[in-house]
Amino acid sequence: MERVPIAVLISGRGSNLRRILEQEADAAYRVAVVVADRDAAGLEWAEQHNVPTRIVRWADHSNRGEFTAALCDEIDSFGCQLVVLAGFMRILAPVAIDRFPERIINVHPSLLPAFPGAHGVEDALHAGVAETGVTVHIVVEDVDAGPILAQRSVPILPGDDADLLHARIQEQEHELYPEVIDAVARTLSQADGDEQPNERGATMSERIPIRRALLSVSDKTGLVELGAALADAGVEIVASGGTSRTLLDAGIDVRAVADVTGAPEMLGGRVKTLHPKIHGAILADTSLAEHESDLEAAGITAIDLVVCNLYPFEATVAAGKPPDEVVENIDIGGPAMIRAAAKNHKRVAVVTSPSMYGTVVEALETGGTTLAERRLLATQAFAHTGRYDALIHGWLTGDEVLPETRLVALERMSNLRYGENPHQHAALYRQAGTTGWAFGVSQLQGKELSFNNYADTESAWDLVQRLSTPGCVVVKHMNPCGVAQRDTLHEAFVAARDCDPLSAFGGVVAVNTRLDEATAKEMSEMFLEVIICPEITDEGAAALAAKKNLRVLVASPPHGSVSEARPIDGGALIQETDPRMTIMDDWEVVSQAQPTDSQLDELRLAWAVTSHCKSNSIVIVKGGAAVGIGVGDQSRVGAAERAVRQAGDRTGGAVAASEALIPFRDGPDALAEAGVVALVETGGSRNDQEVIDAADEHGMVLIFTGMRHFRH
Repeated sequence: MERVPIAVLISGRGSNLRRILEQEADAAYRVAVVVADRDAAGLEWAEQHNVPTRIVRWADHSNRGEFTAALCDEIDSFGCQLVVLAGFMRILAPVAIDRFPERIINVHPSLLPAFPGAHGVEDALHAGVAETGVTVHIVVEDVDAGPILAQRSVPILPGDDADLLHARIQEQEHELYPEVIDAVARTLSQADGDEQPNERGATMSERIPIRRALLSVSDKTGLVELGAALADAGVEIVASGGTSRTLLDAGIDVRAVADVTGAPEMLGGRVKTLHPKIHGAILADTSLAEHESDLEAAGITAIDLVVCNLYPFEATVAAGKPPDEVVENIDIGGPAMIRAAAKNHKRVAVVTSPSMYGTVVEALETGGTTLAERRLLATQAFAHTGRYDALIHGWLTGDEVLPETRLVALERMSNLRYGENPHQHAALYRQAGTTGWAFGVSQLQGKELSFNNYADTESAWDLVQRLSTPGCVVVKHMNPCGVAQRDTLHEAFVAARDCDPLSAFGGVVAVNTRLDEATAKEMSEMFLEVIICPEITDEGAAALAAKKNLRVLVASPPHGSVSEARPIDGGALIQETDPRMTIMDDWEVVSQAQPTDSQLDELRLAWAVTSHCKSNSIVIVKGGAAVGIGVGDQSRVGAAERAVRQAGDRTGGAVAASEALIPFRDGPDALAEAGVVALVETGGSRNDQEVIDAADEHGMVLIFTGMRHFRH
């Protein structure tokens, strides 16, 4: 399918333009040109994506008509089929509507028709309503009065001001607008390619009325309100089982599925809606005479709306229910109806979440659903059933880490400003059916977390759990640059920081006990990106409050993962997660010198740290703290030399750890020369005896663990 060329019009910083460009690679649209009415900052986004830009200045034209005509000329010169207003601060003259009929769309920060105009956010706050939202609509001559393509609600929270509310509305804008543009572009592409477009719903704004609806939901949230709205609009409601009973109890007239099919529920409710009179009504393409004839012969009336969500499989598994009960919560009829409706979205709207009931109510008020709305709903529907199948597959495969087929449903929780670098797009996803510290974390202050913040915090938060309490970890670029466990948290932080103060600057700090005032004050004396802790005192929080950009997080311990993946071209490498456990019962002292109890404690810490470092790594520990960390070196001896240089005069009587085997004696020689008295490493080299002999020559304790902790 050839992508539809679009023009984006901006006046400001271009936050919506940025999201439109970020989603372009997988979309049906192509941004052919960005046009501004001034030297807008957002033009930089276009330039970064190699998109042509044009400026049509208001001051260069005598009236709105001439200005608009000049805009249209620029847009026409790029062959654009759709015009997208993204923060464009001028009202277009009617000439634009004439030249691009039903091909200009805009986004507005309210649930139109409520609060149109330039102050939609402020007007919603002043009106005292419980919710507002975002609307994508077609532009007509009257401002904010065109046909609505899609909406998304945003609650108004206690304490909201215009800035806070607008920021949350923009989050929804940035998700919804590219989706709608993509749906409209696909509609335009199909319409241009169809020799015989459908009689109903052929254009992106033409609405198909909702005359008959099928409701079958497990989650009854908002059901009665939706049923009442459908009934008030004269819609015939067909409902199954518990959905029918809930609506009838509320005094809403419904027709039971069994009355439609002539077949009562059977097999304890396993078979209810799997019937031609249900699926024929959903799947029929009423633009085809053959389908209309089949419906008439079977006495079937078409269904225009399917509202369905699925048995609570996920909640049943999470509650630890027995297998038989879990199996009974695997929905069959529901996914079949959802998929049928989504397949036939050219005519049928499908809703799988109560959060989208507002779209249905809006459609009732405006004459029906648009193709753009139905395509969006269908996309959500297939995601809904895909997620459901992934959860079931995961339950059936159980503890199998490397199944023959791996299905993973990832749900986007938030868009991030960028990835590792500003030119990379990024988002935070949560795996369906699981949880983790990042999804229940409480952020007390600071800027939003970046991609790199999440990565570094994940590394620090995992390592600090392996330390005695109180313990502290400082991480930079996903590698520890300071680790310590001491009698007080303040002492632990100071020792961790002083391992490598230069690298600690701008780092992420994790502690494994309550963050107190004294430690917080010490932390506030330097620039840090993130502090994460299990809890914090009021005094500690107050001590950090002046650092407005510092991200302070309170989180639960990591849940851990049984596997990890690394993408490769066309696929992925998947392996069991390295537990990075210290199993001292498997340690073997291979040197003549024997370790003392205090040396074993230090070696345990060094081994825990090196297992979290990029290979090759050598960690030197003294007095309960890392004093030298050589990390990410291509050679083992190089890592040892870097660790020794960093430790300086602190190596006398220290211990060291290597995350993998040491192949030659040059590593132990370098450590011993610096004053290191004990070393723990994997062992397993064909030159082990050479390394053992070197240790004995230096009177060094040498321990083999038998377990390697490579990290690449």
